[in-house]
Amino acid sequence: MPARCPEQHRLDWVRGVLAALLLAAAVLPPGRAAAQPAPPPGTAPPTTFAVPIDSLGAGGDAALEGALQSLATNWRAADAGALLQSAGTRPVSLRQTGGTSGVYEPGRCRLILRQLFQSTVTQEFRFVNRRHGAAGNAVALADWTYRRRGDGRGRRDRVLLVLERDGGRWTLAEIQVLQ
Repeated sequence: MPARCPEQHRLDWVRGVLAALLLAAAVLPPGRAAAQPAPPPGTAPPTTFAVPIDSLGAGGDAALEGALQSLATNWRAADAGALLQSAGTRPVSLRQTGGTSGVYEPGRCRLILRQLFQSTVTQEFRFVNRRHGAAGNAVALADWTYRRRGDGRGRRDRVLLVLERDGGRWTLAEIQVLQ
């Protein structure tokens, strides 16, 4: 078995953090601790996990805030080129449930995302959670509501974006589209 590179170890760590975030996002609504009692009978439970992006504990990181806002804007506009500008020349890990998975140079990743965006119409893309990692990275979870072209049925997937600190800016390192 070949030796694993440090980047692979970091991606494995990030995937573990992502799995924990997904589990927490699926089980606990924001602002509620697990020990708190359920709402009284007759009151409606929260129907969304969405919270304003500036209240997600970014630690006041204006560069991260700007990077996430830019990524969300470019995803909504289905602009694969602009979406990947934050990756610079670094490879990006792309994973789609039941689809393309691998680590790609930005040009190849742009083509794959362009095909994804050409086959869908985005209705909404919004962040529902994000966390800073200990290793100079951040993980953001978004709800992506869309419909496939030629199919009027709406769909919703979760999108995980992993960003890494590169000097004074945040760069896109990984995209996971989860169904």
